[in-house]
Amino acid sequence: MPDMDMELTKIMGILKNPNFSVKEFINAPRSVDHMTDEQREKHDEEQRVMDDKLKKSEESLNFTSHNFDDFNSHTERMLAHTPQKIISEMSIRLFVGSRDIPKNIPKAMKLLQFAKDKPESELSEKDQGDIRFYEIMLNKLTRQDANDPNKFWEANEKLLELAKEGHPNAMYVYGSELFQLCTNNVLQDKKLVRGYLSTAYEYMNEAANLRIAPAYYYLGMCHEHGYGVRKDTIQAKNFYINGAARNDALCLYNLSRIFKEATENNNNKYLHFKYLKRAAEEGHVIAQHLLGVAYFEGKYTNKNEKLSLAWFREAAKNGEPLS
Repeated sequence: MPDMDMELTKIMGILKNPNFSVKEFINAPRSVDHMTDEQREKHDEEQRVMDDKLKKSEESLNFTSHNFDDFNSHTERMLAHTPQKIISEMSIRLFVGSRDIPKNIPKAMKLLQFAKDKPESELSEKDQGDIRFYEIMLNKLTRQDANDPNKFWEANEKLLELAKEGHPNAMYVYGSELFQLCTNNVLQDKKLVRGYLSTAYEYMNEAANLRIAPAYYYLGMCHEHGYGVRKDTIQAKNFYINGAARNDALCLYNLSRIFKEATENNNNKYLHFKYLKRAAEEGHVIAQHLLGVAYFEGKYTNKNEKLSLAWFREAAKNGEPLS
């Protein structure tokens, strides 16, 4: 235990350093002096596998980024029968990039153009709204000034226009970003903040009524902390439950936190672990790390070091340095 405490203290000290880089930390050389020959051999093999994966990932990213000119005829025929909403969403995923889909801005823009070029007579009003929404989102993603209120309004003018027309995702994104702007201490006028929070709540409530699951998280946050509405923990929990029923990871995680903070009894322990596990399964990184801790300690479930290791690895793969 003393060794573990010292290691944790060391890690926390590193994380507090403003110049800390997760990438450098993960790639930093590890001492192998204390390892046995068998452990050293296993360590070297794991390092070779990791280096090979990183190399292949880099090659794939470079190839798709620099060798993309146009879609071939087979791809165009396939896209012709693909709903425009799916094509538009694919463009967003390509623009952002992920562990599974390498970032490729040229292909993202080409996909969106492909969706827009389809004759409007063949598109429903909903499809047209979705294409406008994804185009707005791509334009917003190219901006890095979300914390500047003036730039915020400029970037969100078209989004607000679409939200006023009743587009569910536009209402959610506009409301959630307005909520974030009001709660990150950028705006100092309290009366203005109250008004904006009220507007944000209205849009997110409309989005939730149209089954946009992430909106429930922000509605729950508003009631839990009294942002723009009366503080009401029961109402907050109800919103989180509604979001959890639609598999929203943030709602699931907040429910696990609420039941952990509640009076410690067997039912609350069970619910804390249940929602923590579901949040981890839906990709919430902190929940994945805490689930690893739960399996390691055996406090809220049966101790299982294999499952603990599996969840620590998943959280680490998703960028959680403590895991």
